[in-house]
Amino acid sequence: VTAIDVLAPAMDERLYERLRPGLAELDAVRDGVTLHEAFPLATGTLRHWLGLPRLLGRIVRAVRAARFVHAGPSQLQRPFENLACLVGCLLGRTTVYVVDIDHRGSPRMNLATGTWSFGVYWRARWIHGTWARVQHALARRLCSVLLLKGKALAADVGRARPHVHWFLDAAHAASMVLDEQRLATKCAALAAPAGPLRACYFGRLTAYKGVDRMLRAVAAARSAGAEVVFDVFGDGEQRAELEQLARELGLAR
Repeated sequence: VTAIDVLAPAMDERLYERLRPGLAELDAVRDGVTLHEAFPLATGTLRHWLGLPRLLGRIVRAVRAARFVHAGPSQLQRPFENLACLVGCLLGRTTVYVVDIDHRGSPRMNLATGTWSFGVYWRARWIHGTWARVQHALARRLCSVLLLKGKALAADVGRARPHVHWFLDAAHAASMVLDEQRLATKCAALAAPAGPLRACYFGRLTAYKGVDRMLRAVAAARSAGAEVVFDVFGDGEQRAELEQLARELGLAR
């Protein structure tokens, strides 16, 4: 593959400017990646459905020009990625169906934390969850390759099919893996009672990751007399909010 065409929803200017610090710019010539607008991200559900014929035309043109189609499941109210998979199958392209997170436990966790009401939980689990399972089952039958994040999801969806694989999209190089000697040294240092407990978070700074709760937990532990150092590595739309929270809790350095 020498070039990649990305057909994706487009952010409006206001959202783009808010997220811009955490975004990277790609050049079609330099990076071999060309972006095409599928539809405005802010489009409402009704307008999205009314625009499906035009969107389907864009998908067909994009798939016809491609050798491989990389897509995944879609939200119930907004068919898009799944249409690309279907068109790819119908046109005989190699189709790669990707699910980059196992959301099956999200309804239970959001209900337990009080983020969702029981009504939202019920709809997410039994309506949207069922829709996701239907898409996964169809992909297993129709798509060339399935890449599913997590062994449990791959095992449940794949049912031992050879074209269904689990993966971890970790952003680490092989050189970052500790050898046996360095690992033993680190474990010994962690087991030593001297010094504060050091914890860290790596990842996107977005609401569902719960970094705000981590900060509050660290603040509560410190208030109870614990020596804890918490480092946060990442970026995202919640960064400014989390920085302000850290200052309010007296955790900022």
